[in-house]
Amino acid sequence: MKAIRNFWRDEHLKDLELADKHSALSQEEEREHERLLEENEKENQRVAVLRMERNKQEEAKRVEELLQREAEAKAKLLQFKERIEEIVRLEKKRSSTYVTLENLDQAIEFAIENPVSYSYAIDQQGKEIWEGTPHYELYKEGPAHAYAIPRRKRF
Repeated sequence: MKAIRNFWRDEHLKDLELADKHSALSQEEEREHERLLEENEKENQRVAVLRMERNKQEEAKRVEELLQREAEAKAKLLQFKERIEEIVRLEKKRSSTYVTLENLDQAIEFAIENPVSYSYAIDQQGKEIWEGTPHYELYKEGPAHAYAIPRRKRF
């Protein structure tokens, strides 16, 4: 029986030594694991700082781009407004020659006194080709016409 006890005691001591070795290895592995986790955390923090800087730069770039777009849109709108104002100004100027109820009689008299014929063509050299006598020759002074040429007047 002593031999069996000695055998089990020796086996138990071997198991304890082996457990101590495993324990030492696992403790070393645990320390290595903790060190790697700390290193990983530091790397994550470093990358987070870089990411934040990059995001700030991208945001500043977007803000600058949006401000530039806004300035371009304002300039375009201003140019459009100026163009519209120019059109309105020209139309107001042209409106002084429009026929209204107030000057309708004058316009009719002017049209009767100054007939205009648009019955002509223009050749390739830019000359007018009339069918018959041009309107501006109908009222030439001379022996063929006994009446005076009506003078064009602006109303």
